[in-house]
Amino acid sequence: MGLQKEFRKLKLETDYMKSEIDKAEQEIAQIQKVYMKRTPNHRRKEKLNQLSNKRELKRDLVQFNDLYNNYDGNFERLNEKTLKTLELAKIQYKAKMEKLEEISKELKGGE
Repeated sequence: MGLQKEFRKLKLETDYMKSEIDKAEQEIAQIQKVYMKRTPNHRRKEKLNQLSNKRELKRDLVQFNDLYNNYDGNFERLNEKTLKTLELAKIQYKAKMEKLEEISKELKGGE
């Protein structure tokens, strides 16, 4: 009976971890997608620099620089912290799934 209880507990934990890992991967993909959209605009930034004698273009360039720098910073923070956390979660998930399989085999063998 204790083995079945442990099995159910591990099953709930692994299901939850899987959903959290999937959610984190989706968020990372979204941020990377936005970041990649911003990167090609670097060429546009150079063109705006060449034409910066117009007031409107200067204003646009300042706004673009703010956006570009913010996304750049977010992406770097994401790389440092979130990706390491995600890798740890994947390792923990894999270990729990292996234990879950072992318990499942024991339960099937015991019946």
